[in-house]
Amino acid sequence: MNSNGNGYYRSANLKYFPRNLEKVFKNLETFAIQDSNLIELTSEDLKPFLKLTALCLDGYPIEIIRENLFIHNPELEVLYIASNKINHIDPNALSHLNNLKSIYFFDNICKLSKVLVETRSGILEIVKEIEQGKCQSPSTTSTATTTTENPLILQINQLKQQIEEQQEEISKLKNESIEKEQNNKKLTEENKKYQKIIDKQEKQLKEQKTQNQNLTKTNQEMKSNLKVFEAKNEEMEKNIEKILKISEKYFEIFESQSSDLTNFYSKCNNDKLLEKSDKIIEKLENCESLSQNDSKNQRKIR
Repeated sequence: MNSNGNGYYRSANLKYFPRNLEKVFKNLETFAIQDSNLIELTSEDLKPFLKLTALCLDGYPIEIIRENLFIHNPELEVLYIASNKINHIDPNALSHLNNLKSIYFFDNICKLSKVLVETRSGILEIVKEIEQGKCQSPSTTSTATTTTENPLILQINQLKQQIEEQQEEISKLKNESIEKEQNNKKLTEENKKYQKIIDKQEKQLKEQKTQNQNLTKTNQEMKSNLKVFEAKNEEMEKNIEKILKISEKYFEIFESQSSDLTNFYSKCNNDKLLEKSDKIIEKLENCESLSQNDSKNQRKIR
């Protein structure tokens, strides 16, 4: 079924017309019931479907078409009531259906002159035959009148249908509860698996926490050691500054002493050079004197 005005129902377990369809299908125009065990169809069943234009009742053991069956469906254009066990049609059952254009009536107990009519003129001929009592059986006439005159039978049938529908709903609910129990079992098993995974993860988290605690302890120890190292480093820097100051003083003293020494050595060297120069001058003078004497002696010899 769909909500666009079309309905189709096929079930061998269907014995009575389904209830509360109008709540879902408010504007139903086409409706078909096929291959079911529908025993009876009443005007109350079709009352909610005022816009119904096509009705198919095919392949189920319905026997009687009563006078007021289509009283609430004046818009009917197509009536398909083939392959049933219809042996009685009330003379006034179709007389008010002024829009009826097609009727399909083959494979029934009651025999009409035409079983397939698709024109309005042909419909009028079939309606005339029915009004003349051509599709009436004496055995069903009395039962038809009694059932139409006695509304208790209709109420009983409706109650039976409601009970059967409720039983079907109960069986459906039982099946759903069984499915839910099975699903719950599956869920519990899956929950156990997930619980194991969660337990493993919790253990891993605890181990990670202990590792983190150990790391924090080592970090704290390293920080304390760093502080000690920084303090010692500051002391060393202070000592280095002291040593530098002392070394600067000693360097100044050394420079002053070295300058004195250089002056002393320079003086000593100058005195020695003077002595050497004097000696050289003396030697030169001696050499000159000797050369002069030699020259004189040579002159004398000549």
